[in-house]
Amino acid sequence: MSDFKKRFISVLDYAETNLFLIGLLGLLGFPLYFYIWSYWFPQPYENLGLRLSCAMLFVPWLFYKVFFYRYKNLFSIYFFLSSLISMPFFFSFMLIKNEFSVVWAMSYIASLCLLVIIIHDWLLVSSMIVLGFSMAYALTWFSDGIIHLSYFQPEYVPIWLFVLVGSIVANHRHKLAELRAKIKLIRGLAGSIAHEMRNPLAQIHGNLYLIEE
Repeated sequence: MSDFKKRFISVLDYAETNLFLIGLLGLLGFPLYFYIWSYWFPQPYENLGLRLSCAMLFVPWLFYKVFFYRYKNLFSIYFFLSSLISMPFFFSFMLIKNEFSVVWAMSYIASLCLLVIIIHDWLLVSSMIVLGFSMAYALTWFSDGIIHLSYFQPEYVPIWLFVLVGSIVANHRHKLAELRAKIKLIRGLAGSIAHEMRNPLAQIHGNLYLIEE
């Protein structure tokens, strides 16, 4: 579990700069899209209560630097759980309830991309997707007693996998590039400090030589 805690904190550190903007997007986006999918482009199933609950999960994200920064260890767990519920679980649940319609198949792809951007750790991303879909499937099964696959197309699966793997690889390469840049900067600073330290030592050595003379 300690390894997962380290991963949670690492993910939170990575997302920290964009936490407010993503939180604002989630807070406004969930209720907004209820009206889009209910009135502009009506879909078979919508759930305002679930959307509002997910939107509220983003409120602490907005105030992270004000109230929760000092509790980073605890907030990292909340960050993981709120991301799990608002992305893999919610989009999987809506995908299943809408019987794998094209609109929700596309929305699910979008959620995968956003998840990879926010949660850069491939192991956590994979775990969240499996766990979120399993929770959504179980909830639908227990509430409805049946899973409908009216609009499901087998072609969806390789497309989802391609998007997921491609996003993870691209994000991983970006992370490696950032790490190399940081290492290069640290080496440059270390070299500069070493050079500055050598100059005073050389001067002291020269002064001692003159005194001996």
